[in-house]
Amino acid sequence: MRPADRAALGAEIMSHWPALLRAARRVVNDPATAEDLAAEAVARVLRLSLVEGQRIEHLRAYLCTAVRTIGADHHRRDRLVSFVGDVRDDQHPLAAAADTALFERMVRVEEHENIARAFSELRTRWQDILHRIDIEGDLLIDVATDLGMRPNSVAALAWRARRALRENYLAS
Repeated sequence: MRPADRAALGAEIMSHWPALLRAARRVVNDPATAEDLAAEAVARVLRLSLVEGQRIEHLRAYLCTAVRTIGADHHRRDRLVSFVGDVRDDQHPLAAAADTALFERMVRVEEHENIARAFSELRTRWQDILHRIDIEGDLLIDVATDLGMRPNSVAALAWRARRALRENYLAS
């Protein structure tokens, strides 16, 4: 990779730094730890791109996913490490599993919020098409008849709506 390409990659990654910090702060409460998670995600992406030569299509989404993965590893590691002064007699052996379940629920909630936000940004017509086809399970022919369209036109409209939904989600 040429030095100019490396500089461009670095600038592009750093343009997503605020989003990385927001994603990291959803995983951990400590601002310093959040910065560490974000920095580790940047280091991993740089290693993948510069050392291993992989091209990453949706950089922001990849970075945020890396932050969440690193955060999960961080929680798992903290759960496994206990200092003698930290161990309490009343500590239940399933407390660590409960912490992990809580973290996983938090990640699921965040994903659902991102999907809902991406869906709400779609045009109303696209929302209606996706809801009828993907949620209600209506057939293309039925949707086409109700809308006075041809089934091929409804299929094309659904394809464009799904693509827009994917782009909105990856932009978050």
